[in-house]
Amino acid sequence: MAKKQKKDKGYKTLSLIIASFGYGAAQIFNFIYQQFAPLILDAKLSNLGSVVLSGTIVSGLTGLIMSIDNILALFMAPIIGQRSDHTYSKYGKRFIYLLIGIPVCCVVFVLIPLMAKVPGIPGIVLMSLAIVLFNIFYFMWRTPCHAIMADIVPTEYQSDGNAVFNIAGAVASILALMGASLLGKMGFGSALDSGDFTSIFVYGSIIALILVLVMRFAIRWPDNRADKENDTGIVKGEKQKLFNLKEITDDEETRKDLILVIVLLFCVAGASDAYSTYYSLFATKQLRISASRASTINAMATMGAVLFAVPAGILGRKKGRKFAVRLGLIVDIIAHAVMFMLPKIGAGNEMLLMVTMFIWSGFFVFININVLPILLTVGGDSHFGSSVGLYNTSKTIAAIVLPTIFGLLIGSIGTYTVVHALCIILYAIGFVVLGKISKADATSEE
Repeated sequence: MAKKQKKDKGYKTLSLIIASFGYGAAQIFNFIYQQFAPLILDAKLSNLGSVVLSGTIVSGLTGLIMSIDNILALFMAPIIGQRSDHTYSKYGKRFIYLLIGIPVCCVVFVLIPLMAKVPGIPGIVLMSLAIVLFNIFYFMWRTPCHAIMADIVPTEYQSDGNAVFNIAGAVASILALMGASLLGKMGFGSALDSGDFTSIFVYGSIIALILVLVMRFAIRWPDNRADKENDTGIVKGEKQKLFNLKEITDDEETRKDLILVIVLLFCVAGASDAYSTYYSLFATKQLRISASRASTINAMATMGAVLFAVPAGILGRKKGRKFAVRLGLIVDIIAHAVMFMLPKIGAGNEMLLMVTMFIWSGFFVFININVLPILLTVGGDSHFGSSVGLYNTSKTIAAIVLPTIFGLLIGSIGTYTVVHALCIILYAIGFVVLGKISKADATSEE
């Protein structure tokens, strides 16, 4: 019996894994920043010496400063993504952004807790400046690092490629989560307990620097400078836009598909962000679960995303991305319906919440992993950076707008279960919109 010849997928798995280290570095920065910067800001604003601020002002200023990342992402993601499509260097289109941006980020990242040690209002100003600079440099390479996947992996296998990147992000988050424990064993425990988080910022920077150095020397990045002469992309002096669909295509059908994918992404990403925003309040106030237990349930449920990532990518390739996204939407609608009913169940709802959230997390990854490849397929292989820019911008707008709308409706209705009803509505809209996208799946060359 003849041995079945292994199909050439058009990329090396090891190269894809190493290329995902950039996304892992992004997740490490993001996790530590989101986890510890608010704690530093809250402590700093609450202790300004002779200046005393009320709790409302402290929380308001903390939220305002922490929103800088979303504001910068809104404007920088599409512009940098588009620019990377027309970048020519010794290290290709994308990696040059990481090679310069990550080391600079490492330095500025450590300045955030260091500037907070400056007494009084000058410390707040310097820390805020460090946060602004960090986010500027962070978003200079955040979009190109994800577009690397699309450059390496042929369109047919991009669901699998995105699964690898999602797993890298999850592993990086675990490394960041382990940071405080590891540093505690290394003698930094008392400093961390007292609110000095400098060591955790240094720890994250060192890991990110190691990851980019591995990427630099383990992968042979293609020199694309010779291709510059054939580029007819960005016209000098042309004003760039947040949603520059004309940069991607002049075809009306393709533009329609792009807009539909953006609407789909807005619905599913916004529902996920809004649900995450109000999860702890739903669990503690509506289900009467302790805050620590609610956090443990959330952490355990997140494992669903790790375990289902590879199956989600394979299913998207073999059965079609529309099929995989539809499956995720249907199951997550059911999961939210169950969580909507949890307050009425009473006894035993804690275990049911954990199981339901695990299922929700696992099947949301079917949506999350396959929506980006749909957008990349619609945008075409010469505009991966612009497409990823649209992807990040859509998610950012959803993260800014929908949690606020959810909050207003919660305040009007007076119950956190409304979160699940709104998520069901958004997923249902996404399901309808998905059916109208004409070019969601890659055509196999086989």
